[in-house]
Amino acid sequence: MKEIYSYMDEDKKIEVLKRDGMLLKYMDNQTEEMCLVAVKQKCNAIQYAKEQTPKICMAAVKQTKGWAIQYVKEQTPKICIAAVKQDSMLLGYVRNQTPEICLVASGQKESVFKYIKNKFLKFRSIKE
Repeated sequence: MKEIYSYMDEDKKIEVLKRDGMLLKYMDNQTEEMCLVAVKQKCNAIQYAKEQTPKICMAAVKQTKGWAIQYVKEQTPKICIAAVKQDSMLLGYVRNQTPEICLVASGQKESVFKYIKNKFLKFRSIKE
C-alpha cells in the first residue's frame, strides 16, 4: 500500500486524505498540512501522524470532543485542559495529571475523582 502513495506528490496525497484520513498510515514524508487534512476528515488519524505538532493535536482534540487525547503522544497541559474541558472523564487518559488539569476536570463533574491517579491531588481538588 505504501508504494502507491510514494509516487504521489503532496497535492495528490491531500486529495486522497480528504476522502479517507486513515490512509495517512501508509504515507511517508508527511507534512503538517497532510496530517491536518487527515485529522479533519477522520480525527483518529492522529495516531498515524509521524510528527504530532501541537496544532495537529489540538485540531484532533477539538474535533473529537476531547477523545483524541488517548492518541496524543506528547500531552501538553494546554492540550489536556482542552480535552477535559470538553469531557472531564477523559482525565483517565491524561498521563501527567497536574493540579491545574485535575481542578479543571473536577469543576466539570464530581464523578471525575475516580480518574485522579494521585491521592493528594484528589484530596486537594475536593478541598478547593
